[in-house]
Amino acid sequence: MSIRIKLIIAYMIMITLSGFILVTSGFGMIGSFFSNMTSIVMKDKQLDEVVYEVVDLLADLKSTEQIEPALLLDKSYMEEVEKRISEFSSTLIVKYKDDFINVGQLDVSQDFFQKLLMKNPYYHTRGERIITHQEATYFYMEHDFTYQGDRITYYFIVDVTLFRDTHTTFVRGFLFVLIIILLIVILPLTYILSRDIIQPLKKLEEGTHNIQKGNLDFKLEAQSKNEIGRVINSFDRMRYELKKSLEQQIEYEENRKELISSISHDLKTPITSIKGYVEGIMDGVANSPEKLEKYLHVIYNKSEHMDRLIDDLFLFSKLDLNRLPFDMEDIQVSRFIEDCMDELKLEQGHGDIKIKMQNQVEEDTLVIIDSQKIRRVIFNIVQNAIKYMEKDDKILTISLTERQDTVSISIMDNGVGIKKEQLPFIFNKFYRVDESRNTKAGGTGLGLSIAKQIIEAHGGTIWARSQQGEGTTICFTLKKVMNGE
Repeated sequence: MSIRIKLIIAYMIMITLSGFILVTSGFGMIGSFFSNMTSIVMKDKQLDEVVYEVVDLLADLKSTEQIEPALLLDKSYMEEVEKRISEFSSTLIVKYKDDFINVGQLDVSQDFFQKLLMKNPYYHTRGERIITHQEATYFYMEHDFTYQGDRITYYFIVDVTLFRDTHTTFVRGFLFVLIIILLIVILPLTYILSRDIIQPLKKLEEGTHNIQKGNLDFKLEAQSKNEIGRVINSFDRMRYELKKSLEQQIEYEENRKELISSISHDLKTPITSIKGYVEGIMDGVANSPEKLEKYLHVIYNKSEHMDRLIDDLFLFSKLDLNRLPFDMEDIQVSRFIEDCMDELKLEQGHGDIKIKMQNQVEEDTLVIIDSQKIRRVIFNIVQNAIKYMEKDDKILTISLTERQDTVSISIMDNGVGIKKEQLPFIFNKFYRVDESRNTKAGGTGLGLSIAKQIIEAHGGTIWARSQQGEGTTICFTLKKVMNGE
């Protein structure tokens, strides 16, 4: 139920109960009583207006008790309360630690406070709310608050001396019923305000303080589904998104540092090697045609390595920024993989590596791909596998499996395999399963990361499985061209 509906219901109950008392108490006596009350106490205010102001005042006092209870003893605050209740001929007396503070400077003696004390329900049983003192009659209401373990009591005193002649059993009964009505209305409404407004707002305040301090590791849970509850849920979603954004920012910063470090390392190694061989040529170390040719061949290979590194960095950067165009077309997947295998056999030039193909796909099956990008994926996976094939009998198997709407391609090697705890990270950029061996074997550390981004840009998935000592399999899926597309 929304707060607005709750307040409307509370207001309607207040009006209904007031009307019920007016009808059942008798129009004549009630009219006479209220004519005097209106002129002397209420100052032409309607009953529902007075009740609304009392409810509003008590709600403010309850809110002050929960948020800043010290204000209840502040002279300026008590004078403000006194000013509000003076509009209906009331004055304020505050009791704290058995000491009375006469805020409205009511002209009474110490005997008055003693009588008031005896009427206090915490010192005496509840009785009349009328005190007769020095030919004057006072009606009062009290409301208790707590501050630092001590009780603060606000007494709202009304001088009803002019009603003494009509202070009959009816008047006493009417005042008693009126107080009961006020309690019936005020207490639930105060509870509603505290539960549905004040306490949630206090939670929001604590949440803003946590965010100001940089603490985002907390959670706000709304206890209700009303307007305040929806605000709290929205606030918590904002906190979560802010925390997520901050974590991504930290991750991006770490990635940037890692990128700079990796680029520096991977470029410095071949450059240092090239400089060394060039210096050897310049110093005359390569003093024979054979040695010179060997030096130049090493320089060329190192230059090629640097060129591949820069090319991979450029490609990765464009993929990361979503700025790499894709030329998608329908391709016969079986023929495409066969062409890639032929190219691999020519490019590798290693007679000791056997490349096999296991095809379970129909010859006319088409996939939607950018052929150059997928070729790059296959070459990256194969080159990564060849680096770690340390067995004498080296075998590379490419398998094709057809599913309902995708084609699955698996590239399996019989290399050294990857540890289980390292497997989830092999597609991360610059991740190396074995730093020293990877550096020796060459490579940028971006091959599988580039493959992952290309496959995901095609709407496919890529994953790996591995067994140490037996080998590693990299699998990825491509979308099929369905009938009618």
